[in-house]
Amino acid sequence: MKTYSYFGGLMHGIGSLLTGMKTTMTVFCRRKVTEQYPENRATLEMLYSVRAVPDSMSQRYHQGNK
Repeated sequence: MKTYSYFGGLMHGIGSLLTGMKTTMTVFCRRKVTEQYPENRATLEMLYSVRAVPDSMSQRYHQGNK
């Protein structure tokens, strides 16, 4: 770790602050994206693999062994 003098540390801190603010403003100014839910929610069937249930658990559940 580099050791700074008082003013050197202050300048380093200000540089870090400006880098963070640049990142924040870049994300803030991006085009907004809104994800739409499917229109057929009532009839939508989810697969077990989509719910991230391991195959071994899914097979036991379907066989009646919980």
